[in-house]
Amino acid sequence: MFSPSPPLLKMLRDYLPQLHRDNPSFTNWKDTKKLLNKVNSFTEDRNRLAHRGEAIVGFLNEYLTITSDLLYAFDVFEGHEWAKAKVSPSFRAAMKW
Repeated sequence: MFSPSPPLLKMLRDYLPQLHRDNPSFTNWKDTKKLLNKVNSFTEDRNRLAHRGEAIVGFLNEYLTITSDLLYAFDVFEGHEWAKAKVSPSFRAAMKW
């Protein structure tokens, strides 16, 4: 039997730090908290649109930016230093890259 996965924000805040606690590129992850809140807003907007047909409240560009930032950050955590240059200035500043 399968169980549902935890909410994405919980995985990013609680589980990801456990996986990368010894990674020097991950040191300032806690400083992305404000940016990661956009993931929660994105999820709520997605559900509002998909399940009720309502318009999104947030800004699509912000959602695309945090998604891109996270995907490049995951590359960095796997040792691809080039990906640091691909994240947004606000994410780079939060991570002190």
